[in-house]
Amino acid sequence: MQLAHQASECINHVRTALDYLAFNMTWKDSGSRHEGTKFPLHTKDSGYGRVRKNSVPGLSKKHDAWVESVQPFNGTEWSQALVELSNRDKHRVAIDITPSFTFTLDRSIPLQDPLGDPSYRGFAVANATVELLLADALEVAPGNSNLEAGHTLRVIVAGAVNLLNLFLVDLGDDSIKIEGLWSDSTSTTGTEPGRREFDA
Repeated sequence: MQLAHQASECINHVRTALDYLAFNMTWKDSGSRHEGTKFPLHTKDSGYGRVRKNSVPGLSKKHDAWVESVQPFNGTEWSQALVELSNRDKHRVAIDITPSFTFTLDRSIPLQDPLGDPSYRGFAVANATVELLLADALEVAPGNSNLEAGHTLRVIVAGAVNLLNLFLVDLGDDSIKIEGLWSDSTSTTGTEPGRREFDA
């Protein structure tokens, strides 16, 4: 349950950070504070112009292009996953972390019964893997719509941080550096809003 709670918190914090970004960038670009701003994440390009205009009014052309480039309808992996998971968590049911086990039996390696039963026939297990999936809490058996937890959360955080860093650097501020989730050789300073500069 604690892992599920942390996954939910991660998703909600990323959405909140993007909303803070929307508020501050519209303030900077338009010269005035706007109430009701939020970072638009739209799954279909139809209607995006209206949503963008209401969500982030007065953005510069450059910043507007950055926001549009990371939209789910443009095929951006991290924003697609963020929308899917945050909508599940907010509007349907809580997110849960579900283990998924896969393995194959190696029939070329027969095993004897450890208790000596001659009628026992067993085979060695090969290619055993365990994945943690992000699933709806009420699902009895996870379906194909579930996402691998570690990879998905890293991709979401990486994508959001790369976008935030573009705006921070544009403002002359220091970029965000992530430590602890990736190796020391990785970087979160990207040159494109949807680009990951490190292996997630």
